[in-house]
Amino acid sequence: MDNKTVASSDSRKKIALCALIAILIAVSLLVVLENQFPLKKEKSLRGVFYDDNFFLQDFSKTENVVILGSSHVGQINTTTVNQEVITQLSKNYTVYNLGISADSPDKRVDQVDQIISMKPKVVFYGISYFDFPAVPERDHLLSKTTKILSDIINNGEEFDNPQVFTRYYTVPFKVEREIAPIFAADCFSVPNTPFDMACPINKEPDTLEELKKLPNPVWITDSSQERMIALSKIIEKFDKEDIKIVLFITPVHQIYIDRLSDYQKNSFENIRKNLSEKYGVKIYDFRFKYDDLPVWSDTSHIIQTDGTIYDYDIAKMIIAELER
Repeated sequence: MDNKTVASSDSRKKIALCALIAILIAVSLLVVLENQFPLKKEKSLRGVFYDDNFFLQDFSKTENVVILGSSHVGQINTTTVNQEVITQLSKNYTVYNLGISADSPDKRVDQVDQIISMKPKVVFYGISYFDFPAVPERDHLLSKTTKILSDIINNGEEFDNPQVFTRYYTVPFKVEREIAPIFAADCFSVPNTPFDMACPINKEPDTLEELKKLPNPVWITDSSQERMIALSKIIEKFDKEDIKIVLFITPVHQIYIDRLSDYQKNSFENIRKNLSEKYGVKIYDFRFKYDDLPVWSDTSHIIQTDGTIYDYDIAKMIIAELER
């Protein structure tokens, strides 16, 4: 073996060693950050925080309607919705918005029995693409790598989106963990919305140009089938108790949808079709309805105010189903 070959082999070994050291340093830094700034651990639905004392109250005074979903449901102004329902219907209804930030069907299924104890007339479940992250087979290696990091750093609580994973340990370290108390001062509780605070951090809607600058939605964990199975269990549990369940697709801007891969879009459409055909559930679709309106705080959240067109459309949906 000549000197050049030996030198080349040594060089490759040094590069591999440096890469390994860099990875170990990066992981070590993330572990240190998690120890210094741990996630809050409270009563949770597999990592989604909530106070189950809410379910101990007496719900028999009115006919109850429940709305479920993630932050895209939690942002619905329940006060506006209740006012519309009470105005339009003669019966004494109360609409409860049980939206929880970062919710998903596989987490929410653990709460169904408590919701059943409320004896709701109708349950409305808001879903969208982010509830069913789909990853092609070729990307599953990246998914497994992220799972390992989640087990080490985040006690097994996976991040579906790599941007969220990175943001939690970079931007929040500098912004959310230092400035959050300022934002928290603006947050307030909304009646009948026990698990989500209204935090109008972005008081002015983003312009179209600002929306275009936001990062693309990308997932690295494939939970689509697992969550489809969980949502099926939720529907079946409510059906067994003779509780009507209605699905609705929460608003996302066209920019968001355009940035999804065809695989992700097709996966969601197949789930929507299967749910409709298998269970005969009504599915309202709020996609594309608000694209031209200045109501967006990002490409998948409508700004929280005292009442938006989204709130009034949710009220119309509820009224229509109660009148059936």
